[in-house]
Order: sequence, then C-alpha cells, then structure tokens
Amino acid sequence: MEFQVVSDISYSISEKTLLERIDDRPHRSLSDRLRKSIKRAVGDIRTSSDFRALFGITNVETNNGSLVVSDQRFDSRKLKSVLSPCRRALVFLATLGADIDRLIKQKMIKKPSYGYILDAAASVAVESGTDTLIEQIGDDIIGDFETTQSYSPGYCDWQLSEQEKLFSLIPHERIGVTLNKSYLMNPRKSISGIAGICRKGYLRFSGNACLSCLMTDCPYRRGNQKQ
Repeated sequence: MEFQVVSDISYSISEKTLLERIDDRPHRSLSDRLRKSIKRAVGDIRTSSDFRALFGITNVETNNGSLVVSDQRFDSRKLKSVLSPCRRALVFLATLGADIDRLIKQKMIKKPSYGYILDAAASVAVESGTDTLIEQIGDDIIGDFETTQSYSPGYCDWQLSEQEKLFSLIPHERIGVTLNKSYLMNPRKSISGIAGICRKGYLRFSGNACLSCLMTDCPYRRGNQKQ
C-alpha cells in the first residue's frame, strides 16, 4: 500500500463545538472571560500546531467473521458491519505535531483552567482536519463511490490494542507519530483510523454504525452525516 503525505489541510475550531467539549451543560452562555480564553486557545493552536497527515488506499474484505485490511485482520463487529459492502478502504493517520503537546503541558502546569481549554481545542482541531482530509479524498475518488464515516481503535467495539496492527500498515515515522506500550499515540493530538470506500447506495446505515446502536445516550454517538 502506497501512502501520501498531506500538509495543506484546513481545520476549524468552532466556538459551539469547543463549548460542548469543555462543558456539556445545554444552553450555557459564554462569559467574556471564557470567550477570551477560547479565542486565545484558537490563536495558540494556529501558531503552535503543524497539521500533517498521511493516507493510503488498499483492499478490504471480510473473512471468518473478521475484517481484513491489506494483510491485517481486525476484530470489530461494528467496523466489519459498516465496511462489509466495501472492497477498498482508506487507512489514515493525522497529527497536530509535538509543539502543541508541549504547549498544552506547560499551560496545564501554569494555569490548568486554560490548559484544559487549550487541550480541548486541540482535539477539536485535529478531528476537524481529519474530517476535511477524508472529505477531500472522497471528492477525489473517481467513479460512483463514497466513503463511510471513519473509525479509530478504541471507538465503539474496536479494541484500542488493535492500534498496533493498524500502525504496522502505516509508515507513521514519516510524520513523526509513535505508539507507546499502552497503544497511545505521541504526539497525543493525533488520530489514526479506517474509512470504507463503497459504491454509492451500498452503505449500511449510511456508513454509520451508530445508527444501529442501542446506546442512544452515548456521548460519542454520531448523526447521519460523516464526521
């Protein structure tokens, strides 16, 4: 599988999304102090982050109850269900880089309240950039195809330990991301995962396993749109 490195991906940090991340109370109004902190966090991320990503497209199939991507077998019922109509898959890794990690750590020590906001804003930023990456790849795919929503190890029933298998497929060192013994990535503000590529009209649950899940109060539940 050949991988391409991408660095010119835009991302957004909406005030609404960030507020939902740091405080789940509905209809909360923003104080001037919190609004200034959010604006400052967005500025710090723009200055200190270096969004980079890489992706590859490979074959995918289901075999004996497992999902086989390239030469790796992944065990996730929901991932297999979503990708079962697909014959190809997008494997990706994205990161904001090490500088923003260091800045978050510094702020957590000096001013934890702001460090928490900065940490949340960085998460929103890398998620937004990853969404943009997948959307652009989907737009570039020739033919009557579309992508499913993306899934990462640790999400739904996909065990975090399978991050090691996923990393064996990805030349992660090309963008400076490593995996520790607990299967966590460094830099922390990184996302890895898989999205299926299917013919339009073939996606189960519109490529979203959340729509068939009975855990309707799950905080990570996603709507019908790709995220």
